[in-house]
Amino acid sequence: MRKLIYICAEVAKVPRTNISVEDRIAKELADQAKLMNKTLYALANECLEAMIAICRQGGTPQEAFPAWRLSKMLKEVDAVPIPGSLLEKMIRRLFELDREGLQQAWFEQGQRIGTYLQMFYQDLEQLLSAAREFEGLMPIKRLDVKKTDRGGRPQYVLRVVGAGLSAEATTCAQHIIAGVLSAYSWAIKSSKVSEGMLELELEKGQGP
Repeated sequence: MRKLIYICAEVAKVPRTNISVEDRIAKELADQAKLMNKTLYALANECLEAMIAICRQGGTPQEAFPAWRLSKMLKEVDAVPIPGSLLEKMIRRLFELDREGLQQAWFEQGQRIGTYLQMFYQDLEQLLSAAREFEGLMPIKRLDVKKTDRGGRPQYVLRVVGAGLSAEATTCAQHIIAGVLSAYSWAIKSSKVSEGMLELELEKGQGP
């Protein structure tokens, strides 16, 4: 079903215009307006104004929620954006000084991120289905997932693109992914590593 809501003052010299939306959306909008102590008119205008600004800058409505979710995640895990070239220099230098300690640090950070992500995604399948929403939490540009069934058990192969500009950075990316997986009781069974790219075959580990 659809429902009419009244928004947008003075469109084409008309005091108000009617916009038809799904009944569910109209109800949720009204519920949020009540929680925020705003009128339905005011909240609808704020939502549309923000979305129009995003579209004007070349964005799309589909990008809005994932971008907000990622921004919130970055703040909650206390992540600080670092230019890629600077990160590469830091990784290479630390790799020379303490390779094992650096890899362990990235693994532990992955575990912390994985524990945090469990608040939103209860199992690995949910996490991988929403992979685009949290790519910015890790040093990768794209994550592709292939799922198969083997003996009635799910199997996954992850292909990671843009995992650093050097072999050292790609290794660190592998360890942070391994840390995230460990929070879900999964592990990397085998891996193919090349500069900036990873192919990881996963296996289910023992539960906590």
